[in-house]
Amino acid sequence: ARAETDPLTADFDSLGGNKTLIERAKALEPDVAVTVVQKRFVSRTKRLEIAPEYSGTFGGDTYTRTQSLGLNLHYHITPRWSIGAKYNQSYNKLTPEGESLINASIADYKKNPGSPGVAYPQMDFPKNEYMATINWYPIYGKINMLDKGVLHFDMYFLAGGGQVEMSSGKTSSYTGGTGIGMWFNDHFTSR
Repeated sequence: ARAETDPLTADFDSLGGNKTLIERAKALEPDVAVTVVQKRFVSRTKRLEIAPEYSGTFGGDTYTRTQSLGLNLHYHITPRWSIGAKYNQSYNKLTPEGESLINASIADYKKNPGSPGVAYPQMDFPKNEYMATINWYPIYGKINMLDKGVLHFDMYFLAGGGQVEMSSGKTSSYTGGTGIGMWFNDHFTSR
């Protein structure tokens, strides 16, 4: 005995074979290629990016704390590559430990100018820094922000080298890193 075929199941089974239906679907938008991420929010090709920078230095000696203000320029050759330059001006101040040790050293010198017993601390702190950089942006994406909007982002890798002027003189400086730049509009991004 042969089982009867449900008419609804037969209609679904025939959809893939219905050439007229497939042709009509393709005719709606034949040139649209659907991908996960289609177009960049902002074209980066031949675009100059100006990025202010604030940084603090961790580590080094325990006698000084350094904070730096700087400016980065990135010229985007293509959406994937940029070259850049950066400058940082450093501002240094003594820590309470540094002030205490210097005051003790000065007081001891005033008591015993011929043979002071408390050593003056050796400190070497940055004054400014110049650097050339190259950036690679391998990942571009979009994030749905709670159905309120779409946030565009670039993931980047950075490498660079230059010179830092320390209180003791100039020396080589190198940098490397990774991060994410989020586009808020076509003129403002975070890094």
